[in-house]
Amino acid sequence: MNKINYIIAAVLAVILITVFAVVAFTDEPGNDNSDIEEATNEKSENEDSSTDDESPDNSSVSKDGSEDNHSSGDGSEPDESSEVSDPSEETTSEPDTSETEPVIETWEYDGLSVRHLFTHCLIAWPELAPSGAYRDCVTVSEWNSILQQLYDNDFVLIDINYMYETYTDTDGTQKIRIKDKITVPKGKKPVVISIDDVVYDPKKTNQGMVDKLVVKNGELWAYTLFKDGTEDYSQDNEIFPILESFIKEHPDFSYKNARCTLCLTGFCGILGYRTAPSFADQGIDYMAERNKAAVVVDWLKKHGYSFASHSYAHGMMGSFSAERMEEDCKQWKDEVASLVGETCIFVYPYGDWPKYDTRQHKILLEYGFKFFCGTSIYNYLANGFPGKGASVGNAFCDRFTMAGTILEKAAEKNDSGVYDKYKRMSEYFDPFEVYDNENRPVKLVRPDDL
Repeated sequence: MNKINYIIAAVLAVILITVFAVVAFTDEPGNDNSDIEEATNEKSENEDSSTDDESPDNSSVSKDGSEDNHSSGDGSEPDESSEVSDPSEETTSEPDTSETEPVIETWEYDGLSVRHLFTHCLIAWPELAPSGAYRDCVTVSEWNSILQQLYDNDFVLIDINYMYETYTDTDGTQKIRIKDKITVPKGKKPVVISIDDVVYDPKKTNQGMVDKLVVKNGELWAYTLFKDGTEDYSQDNEIFPILESFIKEHPDFSYKNARCTLCLTGFCGILGYRTAPSFADQGIDYMAERNKAAVVVDWLKKHGYSFASHSYAHGMMGSFSAERMEEDCKQWKDEVASLVGETCIFVYPYGDWPKYDTRQHKILLEYGFKFFCGTSIYNYLANGFPGKGASVGNAFCDRFTMAGTILEKAAEKNDSGVYDKYKRMSEYFDPFEVYDNENRPVKLVRPDDL
């Protein structure tokens, strides 16, 4: 019995000593738990603030950076079940705030010296392309070479809407003018690139071009259906997916997330989708086509692409009557602008425009167009309209043509204007290095005197 009492007494003594030790420790100065809690809360608030204010915009970058969804050429479709994140979704990962993004040093570039280049959709399948396709288009290898040489020659891509500023005239009307100065990264020269006729006319199916643009796994692909029923999804045979890959490799080629401007007609739909109501007569559900096109439009807009009107019918607008001009503008607004949004950019088909003081031109102004683009090799850019001065409140820009015929003319030794064309094109790239001798019907040899 005495042993049991001794054991109980010993246990009680240990418990009392432990209690006294804990109380003594918590009462010591510097061991206030409230300080720890306040520090923890302060750290949490700082992290939350950092996430809100400094988190980079990752909307244009795939979260896992995956690039292994390219078609192998066997016509297989990208695996929709693969875990590739939608680039339009915000990343949920916490940014590393220990390092800040480098500050880009900029300079001011003369606004009226900005260059504007244009071409058409690519010859994706040279073996299927008729000779006429080489007149207006460039090949895949030529486009890749053009991008690389523009980059090597210190050009930086800007959006066409970055070129101008809006202002309200004394009569209350909204007008535009080319900015006096364009801010770009120091040492860089701004360039705008526009792509005409992104329609993929079904009459040209299996004639060297892809059929349409599609969004798969959150990425942009070019789709082609061959006569034998084989399907091909590719990211390396059309302008836009190729540009995405190039910018991923050279992010400093794009300033402020700029991409190309797509110049759209409407008579045959847009982007390879038969969005015109006239296709209902052919048994095509044009509303379903519009919904599919809207998905691609949304992807393009989120990734920095912009849109311009190339008219609805792609006609010679200098010969349009006022009635036809009105109808053309209304159809473009109803069928195309309703998908891509309003724009003040109008790109004349064939570079043919109505005179400034005609009713036809006034109709274009009434539909909100203020920035007009033609075609030339002379880089004409001005506030106002040719010969009308800056007070008219709109702007005019010629676009340098990157097409097969110009490449040939710039490289032909016997052309009377060859040196002038070569010299002008050489501001951007060397036409002999770009020229696709392997696939083009006309073979060129670099002259010794150029």
